[in-house]
Amino acid sequence: MNQKLTPFILAILSLSLIGFVCKEPKIRYDQTKEARGIWVTRWEWAKVEIVDNPEAQRARIIEIFDVAKRANLNLILFQVRGNGDAFYQSKFEPWSDLLTGTLGKNPNWDPLAFAVDQAHQRGMELHAWVNTFPAWRGTTPPPRTLPEHVYHAHPEWIVCDSAGTPMALSGHYVNLSPGIPAVREYVHNVCLDMAENYDIDGVHFDYIRYPENSPKLGYSQDAISLRLFNSPEGNPQNLSWADWQRENINQFVRKFYDSATRLKPWLKISAAVIGKYDYSEWNGFHVVYQDGLRWIRDGKIDFICPMIYWQTDHPTAPFGPITQDWLKKYPHQRYIFPGLSINQLGSSNWPLDELLRQVAIVREGGNGMVFFSYSGLEKAISQLQTNGFMYQANLPSMPWKKNKPPMDPRQLAAQINSAGAVKLSWSLPDSSVEIADVHRYNIFRSEKTPVDIFKAENLIHITAGLTTEFTDSSLSHGNIYYYVVTALDRVNNESPPSNEVQVSLPHLAIKSVTDD
Repeated sequence: MNQKLTPFILAILSLSLIGFVCKEPKIRYDQTKEARGIWVTRWEWAKVEIVDNPEAQRARIIEIFDVAKRANLNLILFQVRGNGDAFYQSKFEPWSDLLTGTLGKNPNWDPLAFAVDQAHQRGMELHAWVNTFPAWRGTTPPPRTLPEHVYHAHPEWIVCDSAGTPMALSGHYVNLSPGIPAVREYVHNVCLDMAENYDIDGVHFDYIRYPENSPKLGYSQDAISLRLFNSPEGNPQNLSWADWQRENINQFVRKFYDSATRLKPWLKISAAVIGKYDYSEWNGFHVVYQDGLRWIRDGKIDFICPMIYWQTDHPTAPFGPITQDWLKKYPHQRYIFPGLSINQLGSSNWPLDELLRQVAIVREGGNGMVFFSYSGLEKAISQLQTNGFMYQANLPSMPWKKNKPPMDPRQLAAQINSAGAVKLSWSLPDSSVEIADVHRYNIFRSEKTPVDIFKAENLIHITAGLTTEFTDSSLSHGNIYYYVVTALDRVNNESPPSNEVQVSLPHLAIKSVTDD
């Protein structure tokens, strides 16, 4: 249908757009429950300058996680699979050449295990970020390895164009065809093996789609996909070509979610999706057959991250309306954490305060955000630390996974040590079942009683694991402080607070304010 907009309607639309572009959003400062994630690419932590140098690579991971912690982030999306290779011990795929310079060469250390430990030490979650369907990237094929690289093991799995020609090697990814059941099973098994063998907090899928320009190039008309599409066995609902391809991705998501959450019910499954859902020339639904909202409606994903990498004043893709459009689709049973680009901050057309405008927009109805990527964080950290990320936060809970909070910590007590710091201690629950329910603790401190655990400035520390002690040395003598502790499980359900204790400095006077 060819419709024309009247001048009056055009004027209204123009005024609406100006409002989004020009308005200086008031930043709602820190919240105690908010996803604050960072994508850490494989090139950022396994830099070419430190190839085949495990000590330097470990130091780089520590550096990155320290910066993320200083920015009061709580979620690391750490890339461990790029193109049919692995940055961990995989029984299916060879070690990445970014580690040693040679594909398949054992680096004699395990980056994923190390990264999980380092994130958990800092009270942050680590989600393993995998490129889902890319098979290889480069102008020459991968060398022969053991285990054999999927590009060599299954050339029949490569995406083909309308002439049946496989994708050519280039500087971009050559993809596996999601329409082939064996491809979906292979990637499912690769990722499930990782989830089973590492204490990761989640699996994060990227490139969970068909390649760019799929409708124009006819992707993927490989022989197996064509046979299945044209058969009652492979297309029992007689779907259109586009719907059938979307359903191939949907099937992968559903099966992996079910398998992973059976294995570890608390494991979070997420995906990065194209920033525009189903409109414009570049969108997920029509161009690459990606339907992230369907996964949410089906309850087969815990959160998605639309990659909204445009400025608030972009002439055709302004950040504000696109973000609000996503958040309005939020069905209150899964999360949408918009992806914000920070790599271009400080350039001529991307001022540093652009970040603050975008954060303010997300916080109007959102539950968190993820920044792309680490290389921009060092430019953004001063803005974050002084504008809206001054205090720590927990990730939002996921009641669809588990809706029962752990038991509250008991017998909170305080001592003042010889250095004038306050040492807190508390007791674990009595039963092993209740102990297993606890993953970490929040420490709250206030100069008012009762301690308000919903005020961000009162959350002073998130522990690493099941420690039952914490020493607070950031105190001013002559003040009176009140403390409580809460317990968190692995999906961030929070217990009621412990008993409250009062500490007076410098008089060394301690007393219980509430009963245990």
